[in-house]
Amino acid sequence: SIVIPVYFNEGSIKKTYTSLRDKIFNAYPDIIFETIFVDDGSQDRSFDEILEIKHEAENISIIQFSRNFGQVAAIYAGYEKASGDGILNIAADLQEPLELIHEMISSFLKKQAPIILGQRVGRDESYYRKLTSSIFYRLMRKLSFKNIPDGGFDVALISKEVKDKILALNESNPFWQGQILWTGFPVKFIPYSRMKREVGKSKWTFSKKIKYLLDGVLNY
Repeated sequence: SIVIPVYFNEGSIKKTYTSLRDKIFNAYPDIIFETIFVDDGSQDRSFDEILEIKHEAENISIIQFSRNFGQVAAIYAGYEKASGDGILNIAADLQEPLELIHEMISSFLKKQAPIILGQRVGRDESYYRKLTSSIFYRLMRKLSFKNIPDGGFDVALISKEVKDKILALNESNPFWQGQILWTGFPVKFIPYSRMKREVGKSKWTFSKKIKYLLDGVLNY
């Protein structure tokens, strides 16, 4: 199951899905993939683009929020809908390189670990965004999660068992990365450099990161 949170991603969604179909899905002909788009209250044409994809492709599911609830809520909604033995979340603008996705799926199929995480070791982004992200994850590692990587992670491939354990916690304001690491299952980290967003700008501000940090510390 591929879970794709969508928030103001007009112009990049079709390209992302086409890349997945041509370079990932077709590379694993024996695997059945489902794609779950979660529109997190976008106010552009993102939802229309998702509908266009659904009319042209199979195994597409759509969840539309009534307003913006945040990326983590979108990921969890996708988890609840997912039926696959493995569940992978990716960005709608495909900032994670396809080579990383290939390696994650390959490692999961080889049963190297029930949790495969893309560990950011580089970012094609501004100095400000690099600095704020570094501060955020260093604080999180010092205050709460010792094993969270310095660069953090935004993409994860987890087994159905891990997913079920996370959803069973039923927290109202979950710290997604922390919950994955908290489960205690073996983890494999795969380093990668995150690419620059080609269309639009991220809504993930430094103030939102600090609030997310505090919520995560309070929950654990």
